[in-house]
Amino acid sequence: MKKYSKGNFFEYNTLKGRLIFALVFGALIAIDIAIIDTKALHSLHLNYRTAQVDKYIDLMSIFVFVNGVLFMFYSSMGVYDAITFMTSEKVYAPRIFFFIIVVLGIFQAFMGIDTVMRLFEMNALIVNRDANTYKGVYLFGAAVKCLICSLFMYAIRMISEFRMRKSNEKMFRENHELRHRKKQLEDFLNESEK
Repeated sequence: MKKYSKGNFFEYNTLKGRLIFALVFGALIAIDIAIIDTKALHSLHLNYRTAQVDKYIDLMSIFVFVNGVLFMFYSSMGVYDAITFMTSEKVYAPRIFFFIIVVLGIFQAFMGIDTVMRLFEMNALIVNRDANTYKGVYLFGAAVKCLICSLFMYAIRMISEFRMRKSNEKMFRENHELRHRKKQLEDFLNESEK
């Protein structure tokens, strides 16, 4: 059984994992928008008590439930990402990165929640047998922002890591120079004692 290191849930904090998440949820958003904007769904008369209308209402409830669970999961990944950043060695990065990651994580969480709330609003209209007036872009616009936040958070992680690496290399060089000077001074003192 494969073990995941701390802060690496489904390899989310790697480039490969982040891109897989972005592609999967990007494809899901595109499919959802296409489903919602289908003309057949908007032309259906929901006030008729037919088997077709009942089936449509049931299917849309399932659609909302499944998407609600998925987008709540994806929005929580923003908070997860912020927490793993705060509890990792990257916490020693410049404070601006720390602040940006936390803000983006919270924003991603709220965008996911906003998507779920919009889906519930649409479902309430459908269950009340009112016309479905929602457009896919309105319903999933916040989900697109959620996806963009996730990619921005990864970019900030990489910039932070790069800055820390450069800072560590500079400290290593300075430490090496100090040791070299100390050795020269010790050699000089040993020579002068003779």
